[in-house]
Amino acid sequence: MLAGLLRGRTGLPAAAAAPARPALTVVIIDDDPCAREVLRIVLSEGRQWRVVGEAADGHEGIVVVGRLRPQLAVLAALAS
Repeated sequence: MLAGLLRGRTGLPAAAAAPARPALTVVIIDDDPCAREVLRIVLSEGRQWRVVGEAADGHEGIVVVGRLRPQLAVLAALAS
């Protein structure tokens, strides 16, 4: 139904009506490996995020972010 509405409004097939946005690149910084894994899994489920790197602490995070230049860094509030 939605595809028909989009087609009627734009004259284009529904897929062409809304171009896909590129995924935002993300680095995860957390000292807990389980937390990093959960975040990686959750973020990787959608197409809007692409995890490009991880770090186990704040110092390593600075290096990884500087090297990979992600659009977003997700970090634990207590990362040292």
